[in-house]
Amino acid sequence: MKKILNFFLVAALFAAAGSMTGCQEPVVPVEPGDDPNEQPNEEPDEKPQPTAVLALKSTSTLSAEFVLTTEAIKEYAYQISAPGEEALDAAVLFAKGTVCPATDGENAIVLEGLEGNTAYSLAVALKVSDTEFFEDILQEEFTTQNYEQTLTHVNTTH
Repeated sequence: MKKILNFFLVAALFAAAGSMTGCQEPVVPVEPGDDPNEQPNEEPDEKPQPTAVLALKSTSTLSAEFVLTTEAIKEYAYQISAPGEEALDAAVLFAKGTVCPATDGENAIVLEGLEGNTAYSLAVALKVSDTEFFEDILQEEFTTQNYEQTLTHVNTTH
């Protein structure tokens, strides 16, 4: 009888020990700043909306400088013309104009070799991707400064 009692006592101890260890959850290390109750973000990352602003920075007698501030723009193309002319299509500006890669932030556009005291119009087309154009063509009219010194041309012969 003593053997049966010992057997039941040992079996009861194993059953109790097994039930205690079987109910524990595994320990998962938590990094600082992690919230274990936070649900995973299932929303896709949103791309920033493409934006562009064109502003005249300065003019001189023979040049003009513009600042093109962009975000989410891949490249831009520009061309100057006489004021009042209808803006070209974006595809035409990219085919005939000066094409430059865009960076998020400020992009400098420097126009040189202009005539003094003359009105111009700058048209800028932008690409969001290889095949998609920005919805607007940016256009800015400006006038170069007048000549500040009197020029005297002397004709000499030998």
